[in-house]
Amino acid sequence: MLTGRQPRRAHRPRRGGASLRLLAAVAGVTCLVLTGCSGGGSSKQTGIATAVLTAGPPGYKSDSSATGAVSTALLSSLTPAPPSDLASLLDEVGVANADVRVWTKGTSFARILAVQLTSAVGATQVISYEASTLRSTPAASLFAVSQPPDAVGFILTGSARKGAGILFCQSVLFPVDTLAYEVDTCSSVRPGYVDEVERLAKAQAALATAWLTRTASLPVSGESFAPPGTATGVGASGG
Repeated sequence: MLTGRQPRRAHRPRRGGASLRLLAAVAGVTCLVLTGCSGGGSSKQTGIATAVLTAGPPGYKSDSSATGAVSTALLSSLTPAPPSDLASLLDEVGVANADVRVWTKGTSFARILAVQLTSAVGATQVISYEASTLRSTPAASLFAVSQPPDAVGFILTGSARKGAGILFCQSVLFPVDTLAYEVDTCSSVRPGYVDEVERLAKAQAALATAWLTRTASLPVSGESFAPPGTATGVGASGG
């Protein structure tokens, strides 16, 4: 639950700047800040790559230059939270793996950031901290999310960098056991509804639950996991 135990040290969100950090993180993800980007000639799958959707919203195309495993050192720069504060929290709770997927459609894009923590409590703490950071900025407004469980949604508006155009983003944050997810959809055109990000989050939560069930039944063998039988995406989720 989002009201779960707090980390050992207090991590209080700093007011302001959260929307700018989110927009910059979402818009600026490239292979320069990734390790093992897809399309880079390596077929190796490690960590939680198979716990993240392979297909984005209908009509969106995968951006292979901004998709792949994320190093622990760079993970804290890909969220709305102050990087140094989040890095401290992540160090406390322990990060096992992280992965990011990005899809584009014209001037719109979608992103899923997945982080596997060493415990379910840690995943809840990370989501709680991210949510409290967004609640602390007037640029973000909260919206109710019925599914997945324990999810919280935010609408943000701002510019990813000085002189750039305005972006309108919707984010859904949620934990699934030891996994913490941030699902984002952004566009330069104000979207009328949050349906798209909600559908993406719901499909991602379903895949995460199936992945956890499947991997729990497998013998421990390092970081490698068997790939899913079929590609899973929003279009295949049935809504």
